[in-house]
Amino acid sequence: MKIIIIALTGSYIDDDIEEAFSEMGDVCIRMDLSVLHAVEKKYDNLPLERELDRRIEAGPDLCVFTTNFHPVVARVCHRKGIVYLAWQNDTPPNLPTEDEMDHPTNRIFFFNKTDCDFYRNKGLEHIYYLPMAVNTKRLSDLSKMNGTVGAYRTEVSLVGQLYMSTLPVLKGWMSPYEKGWIEGLIAAQNQVYSDFFIEELLTPEFMETLNADFAQKQEGLSVNKRQLSFSIATYLTYLDRITLLSVLSQRFQTDLYTDKIGDAERSVLGKTRIHGPVDYKTQMPLVFKASKINLCPVLRNNTNAIPLRAVDVMGSGGFLMTNFHMGMAEAFEDGKEFVMYHCVEEAVDLAGYYLEHEEKRRKITENGFAKMEKEYRYRDRILALKKSVEDSWAV
Repeated sequence: MKIIIIALTGSYIDDDIEEAFSEMGDVCIRMDLSVLHAVEKKYDNLPLERELDRRIEAGPDLCVFTTNFHPVVARVCHRKGIVYLAWQNDTPPNLPTEDEMDHPTNRIFFFNKTDCDFYRNKGLEHIYYLPMAVNTKRLSDLSKMNGTVGAYRTEVSLVGQLYMSTLPVLKGWMSPYEKGWIEGLIAAQNQVYSDFFIEELLTPEFMETLNADFAQKQEGLSVNKRQLSFSIATYLTYLDRITLLSVLSQRFQTDLYTDKIGDAERSVLGKTRIHGPVDYKTQMPLVFKASKINLCPVLRNNTNAIPLRAVDVMGSGGFLMTNFHMGMAEAFEDGKEFVMYHCVEEAVDLAGYYLEHEEKRRKITENGFAKMEKEYRYRDRILALKKSVEDSWAV
């Protein structure tokens, strides 16, 4: 099989995808077209479409792969009769419509079961569930070869963004009633990790009134239910991460590695040691390996998907602690392969316990890594991708 891997967004997993295809005997052609990628032109990016038309020649045993679904790529592949594999790593997909998703040449995989069900329920075919994977060999080799692991040693760390939300801006356009309703939803959801019920409570009537008020205040301003729900989810995650770091840093050596942080966040992060971002491939695994406890507060609307950050931590030989999360609870054993907390107070207690009990922490770390090696290999995910292509050719 010949695989054309089109790099559009600087995806973290493209290299591991290419390596896995190649190890299975497939011929990989990498096309870096990121300079033509434009977020605001998901459906009418003519420069990208023309370049894809020019560079992709239809042929036997050929398919195209991208991380995340890209409508323009789907359109070109359909026109040329080429199977298009897309593995959606962002949740929820930032796609305003389902245009270009119904082509028979598409094979679209989601790591989030909720997203998968959402599009299946819209009647779309060739929609599949595919969990994330991790290249444990690459990560283990990096940790063994690199002598700088010690530079990242700490008791507790968090690698990732704080999730700056658009909600404060949106609230500035809301009426007092609308703002109060949203704040009530946030207060209720803030107490519940096991489910994300916000989107269900944003009724059509509320959204219609909200957008009517928006339109009166600024022409063209509107927001749909999924967009508002995501804005609330990121705001809740922001509160989760800020609060957790602030409280933990009062008792334990706590480090944050992030690329975006303002003065307001710095002022409430307590004794947290704040660093710039770390390179995903060369530095981040060393942070995971060197940290006694790695935090992974999951994006609040992601209730069913196993986050990439979680498998990265365990696949790097790191100890993972995350908020209660149904997807993680179903896939892994709490207290054996990773640790979950249900509130900030419990997170503090668990951190203290496992920092004092090194042998138990080490055993959980080993079990998590073993699970990654056994069940979260790229080889297995690639086999699922290849089977969907071969099944389409057999029809």
